[in-house]
Amino acid sequence: MAKVELNVPYVLMQMGCESIKKWKATIPEKRQGLSAMGCLVYWGLKSGDPWITRLPAKIGIYFPDLTNHFFVLRKGCREPSRNNDVNFTN
Repeated sequence: MAKVELNVPYVLMQMGCESIKKWKATIPEKRQGLSAMGCLVYWGLKSGDPWITRLPAKIGIYFPDLTNHFFVLRKGCREPSRNNDVNFTN
């Protein structure tokens, strides 16, 4: 394995989902305005990338709760697995 990279589109999607869930839990149902709030969250995340994904860690908030990563493989790289030796070559 060459390196591990953060899956930024997934993190942005998860940030949007968690933001809406927190909004729904906080605001009474009659005043939620989910279609308007959904648009605001979407455009806020879209226009705020890449700094919006770094901001929570800088201020000490772990957000989103769930993240996803890509494993970047290099041809000819050998990594031992738990069960046996796996060769990641083509």
